[in-house]
Amino acid sequence: MKKPFFSIITCTYNSAKFVQKNIDSVKQQSFSDYEHVFIDGCSKDKTKSVIKKYQRQAGKKVRFYQTKPQGISHAFNFGIKKAKGKYLIHLNSDDNFADQKVLQDVHDFLVTHDLPDWIYAKAKVINQDRKLIGIHPRRWFLQQANAYLLKFFNFIPHQTVFIKKKIFEKYGGFRENLIYAMDQEMWLRLRNKTQWLFFDRAICDYMVREGANSSDPANLARNRKIYKQMQQGYMNWLEFQASKLISYFIQQYNQKVFQDLVGC
Repeated sequence: MKKPFFSIITCTYNSAKFVQKNIDSVKQQSFSDYEHVFIDGCSKDKTKSVIKKYQRQAGKKVRFYQTKPQGISHAFNFGIKKAKGKYLIHLNSDDNFADQKVLQDVHDFLVTHDLPDWIYAKAKVINQDRKLIGIHPRRWFLQQANAYLLKFFNFIPHQTVFIKKKIFEKYGGFRENLIYAMDQEMWLRLRNKTQWLFFDRAICDYMVREGANSSDPANLARNRKIYKQMQQGYMNWLEFQASKLISYFIQQYNQKVFQDLVGC
């Protein structure tokens, strides 16, 4: 059986409120050589029934798996193992493709550029009311597949990354011991070993939701510690000192100002 060109991996957990928009954006794609793989963390709401209805309509194009919640990196990796496509994208349950031609345009870009190992593109950042907050990345210097800047900023939205499955098979999946910045760690691991490009196109609507613990001081401190430990693995001493200054600068300004600085 011919393997699909794309595998769209969607991880869900109590996602009934949002996942239908994700599903509809996939169903509407003009390019049909894809599969949609769902990894559900044993949701307690109607997520499963929504996906199962979709599966009955779409047949073998949709596959559904459940696994005990063990963190987002585990769910990402579970999806990678189950995916059969040449190129994989992780499209979160509360995110959706920007328009009907996303997969067609990405396919054409990949073919035109001799099928690079992976690409990243732009995300339209929206709030829960689906109002546009901004485009990420929008600054020109973050659109240059800049391997060095990746040490300091994660300017790559993972919802826009299309990556060959064989790259994960060769270099490993997302680090499951990381509960923060696991995507940036992946890009840092791949940046000098693979061929990657920027595609100047909006791929998805990326929803930013206010979590109950998103501003909890203990969580923020924990995430900063994890982030610094991750960075140290890819920086020399001088670079790490510079990164601490950058982190200090970030903490002096509110999120809106910083987003404008780095082009979110």
